[in-house]
Amino acid sequence: MDALTSQLAAVFQWAYPSPSERAYLDLPNLGLFFLPMLLHTISIHLLLRHSTRPFANALRTGVLLPLNVVFSIRAGLGCILRPVVMGPNPAGKGAASYLMYTTGGEVTEGGFQHFHVAMGVYSAYSILRALEWGLAREPPRLSKDVLDLLREEKHTTEKGTTTTTGGKGGEKSVEIAPSFLPTFVPGTYRLLELDLLSNMRGIGWEWGIPHTPDHPPTLHPTPGSPEAAALQNRRATLLRSRFKNALIFFLLADVVDSILKERAIFGPRANVGGLLRLGGAANESMRYEEQHPALLSWILTLLAGLIIPISMNGTFYLFSALALLPAHLFPDSEMVWKWTGGDPAGWAPALFGSPHAPRDLRTLWGRDWHALFRRPFLVIAYQPVNEALKAIGLGVPSSSTQENAKTKGNGNGNGKQITNGGKDVQHKSHEGFWHGTPGKILRRALSVLSVFVVSGLMHEAGQLAMARTPAERDSRRFFGRGEPIVVFQPPGASGIAVEVAYVDRGGRAALFFLMQGVGCVFEDGVERAFVALRGKGRGGGLLVRLVTWAWVAGWIFGWGHYVGKTWFRMGIAQGVISFRATSALAHMIVNAFSRA
Repeated sequence: MDALTSQLAAVFQWAYPSPSERAYLDLPNLGLFFLPMLLHTISIHLLLRHSTRPFANALRTGVLLPLNVVFSIRAGLGCILRPVVMGPNPAGKGAASYLMYTTGGEVTEGGFQHFHVAMGVYSAYSILRALEWGLAREPPRLSKDVLDLLREEKHTTEKGTTTTTGGKGGEKSVEIAPSFLPTFVPGTYRLLELDLLSNMRGIGWEWGIPHTPDHPPTLHPTPGSPEAAALQNRRATLLRSRFKNALIFFLLADVVDSILKERAIFGPRANVGGLLRLGGAANESMRYEEQHPALLSWILTLLAGLIIPISMNGTFYLFSALALLPAHLFPDSEMVWKWTGGDPAGWAPALFGSPHAPRDLRTLWGRDWHALFRRPFLVIAYQPVNEALKAIGLGVPSSSTQENAKTKGNGNGNGKQITNGGKDVQHKSHEGFWHGTPGKILRRALSVLSVFVVSGLMHEAGQLAMARTPAERDSRRFFGRGEPIVVFQPPGASGIAVEVAYVDRGGRAALFFLMQGVGCVFEDGVERAFVALRGKGRGGGLLVRLVTWAWVAGWIFGWGHYVGKTWFRMGIAQGVISFRATSALAHMIVNAFSRA
């Protein structure tokens, strides 16, 4: 037993080493970094093709799952990018910042903390997918519109002709079971295993987000046909929009990133006056934060919060445009269509709706942000918690109530319940809190909160990936119980920091996401109360939209300010996110603002 414990401890130490023992993510280690993807692919293949075989299921659960967990931890939390030393921009003489140079004459080590955050989140996300595919009892199903496309493809193949229609041409003539899984995605040479691996939003799968009405899935049309011309026009419109939006969002990201690199606001993110062993900076030539520390910290939170969806949107728009470009340049080539995925249906749904003007918290997190993690959150968090609460009867009508609902009529002998506007009023009083509507609401709320707890822990892994000291690497920081890290206020005229700003024990990202779940539950309760009082759902004029925007922004950035302190202290804003082509403009803006 002692030998087994020692071996397990050695494996954990290898997968989750101390900061000084992490491996550099150079070329030899890239294979190790992507090894979880290979293990995922094998697990998906066994799930899709051999889910009825006991040996294949045992291999998925007993071998591939633990291996993938270990290698996922190692890939994201056991590796680090090789540090670089960045001096001031020689051309700008410290006045502006370009590429990987800082400003004001500082010499900074690092510059890759934003990559390390992504590596930590990648590690946690990979573990969630390993659990999803390793513990699944049956394979997922394709969506109805993709099955219709598959029927059309088979119908066309049987007739030996090329399709000129998109959608449901052979739906009645070809029988395909709802659980059928083809080798390739219909109309392409993309293996179904690879699509499930890379299709984070599940477009084309039963559990994923739907296709947009303007871009239904289609096969390669007959060259020169009206359908081909219409598809080419739709694709051209989408390409123009994506390239334009990519340019706009990358410019916005460049401006925000350039402002974050300015020396006037360098202090808070570098922990001016803090202990050097904790990543602090001894001094700073311009300490604007001494004048307005609260205002500046909120501005930093706003900028750092904006750059995440802005950068992700820009990247998505660019890559979706590049993916569709070959089929647009060679519209008559069926080979190009099949190898590159020329159907715009898979790229048409936007990554985020309107992050700058969200409808509400539930839309922002549920439909937009968490759509990237939809499947693992459902399988690992929401569904297990919901089923566990159902098992103990929370929100489930009692057996006597269900039986009475079936047998008691409304006096006309038809076996129906007495209703008021479609709502059960006869037996509600007998259900009580636990089995009645309040219990059902509570069950849904707890299931929703479980998703945000998992999301928070996933982002805590990103914090651990940024660790520079053993204290920052403490795994207890997942739950806010790590070794205390003291952070000081910027130094005064004496240059000595003596006032403690806050104590960081971790768990801030977990708390942030948990409170976003609380906000979603609160919104749901407000909507229910509003419907009960006014008899109508969401809606309203300009005032309602302004109040909603203020509520969403205040709730997100209020809690974001709490977690942002740790991110800035650990150097997240020093990351090389953009080319900083607009840094000269940003420098003038910040200087003008500081003089004011």
